[in-house]
Amino acid sequence: MDKKVARTAAKWWADFLRNGNAPLDNGDKSETGAMTFILASLLHSAETSNTRPDDAQKFEDALASILETQKDERWFSIGVDYNPDRILLEAARIACVDLGSTKLPWKTSMHIDQGKITYRLGYGGESKTLEVEEIA
Repeated sequence: MDKKVARTAAKWWADFLRNGNAPLDNGDKSETGAMTFILASLLHSAETSNTRPDDAQKFEDALASILETQKDERWFSIGVDYNPDRILLEAARIACVDLGSTKLPWKTSMHIDQGKITYRLGYGGESKTLEVEEIA
């Protein structure tokens, strides 16, 4: 995968660690869903309190490195249901960063197809295109 594409995708995910603002909406509008959201918010507060200042950059670098190795892949997908997928977990392992269950947005997917990055943020999220950034 192209370095600019890999870096752009990795930065998008890492920004949730930087900003501590991962949406945790699972789409359940019932009382159970409301309780799930409350408990997830409490867990999110606890999990983000142990985030070190350099965690986001280390995670971004590790994820970009993994994505850059996907040279033969025409189409690639990354995501979080309630927990991060294997690619995100591998980047966290390499970076020695604990993602927990709430540091990245629930029900979120990203697809990379021939250099084009699209994502859906949260349950029922609208498909959006992420502009590839120039690397300094």
